[in-house]
Amino acid sequence: MGAWLFVWYNDHMNTTIFSLLLSSFFSVFLFVQIYLRNRFDFDLIKVGRTIALPSKTAVSLFVAVGAIGAGIAYFAMIASGPVFLQIFYIALFAISFWIGIFFVVPAKSAWHRLCVGFGIATLLLWLVLVFQNTLFDNTYMVSSLLWVAPFIFWRWNIKRSHFIVFILVFMAIDIFNIYVGEQKMIFSDEFFSLNGMIRFGEFELGIGDFIFGYLTVEAAVRYSGKGTAVALAVLLSLPRLLIRIIVPDAAGMVFPYTMFMVPIVLVALGYWKIKKNMIA
Repeated sequence: MGAWLFVWYNDHMNTTIFSLLLSSFFSVFLFVQIYLRNRFDFDLIKVGRTIALPSKTAVSLFVAVGAIGAGIAYFAMIASGPVFLQIFYIALFAISFWIGIFFVVPAKSAWHRLCVGFGIATLLLWLVLVFQNTLFDNTYMVSSLLWVAPFIFWRWNIKRSHFIVFILVFMAIDIFNIYVGEQKMIFSDEFFSLNGMIRFGEFELGIGDFIFGYLTVEAAVRYSGKGTAVALAVLLSLPRLLIRIIVPDAAGMVFPYTMFMVPIVLVALGYWKIKKNMIA
């Protein structure tokens, strides 16, 4: 009996620690996103004049392009082989990492930015592929996308109502992908490098959850202020940990995490809007 309790206690503590690590990792990079958001120099690519589009047209184009891109990626993953898919993963995150370094390096010359970005992205990619370490994999993937949310909000003036529609659509796609659109691949990409899954032990979050988090804290800063963004950086990671505490057998469970994040975002944005109106 004592031996069984000892084994149960060790397993329980290990899974709790992994869940805590994943939640903390998520929060840390949301804080990194808040810190870096004003340090990306997007003015380097500011050319020509802004094209004005009606809001309905802009939303329709955004949804259409997103749906087409997701569809192409989905069917490519189903139809492709493991070698192609591994190359796709590596190229996707390496190029994205390179772009992020290009925008954040404090150099006036675009050529210097390109060279430094390529060198850093390639060196870190080499370390990831050589050492095959989960923490290296996780850090490289989530770091490579830190520039995306600031760029989107820098390039387009996204209204609060449009953002709310976006996160609801994002959640719907996430739910469909997990519960309805189950992929039928003849191989598993679980052990691929840079496969888009952020793992600690048996607990994981998809890279899409991090993109959602980055977009959310960026939107919160713009709509409600940095205080809301900081609060969300903490709150968005809590459901992952609470699920482990409330449901001890949660390790290995697959569910759309956006189902927990979207209500938190809506409540936070609504609360701060009401508070702002009351002060005004």
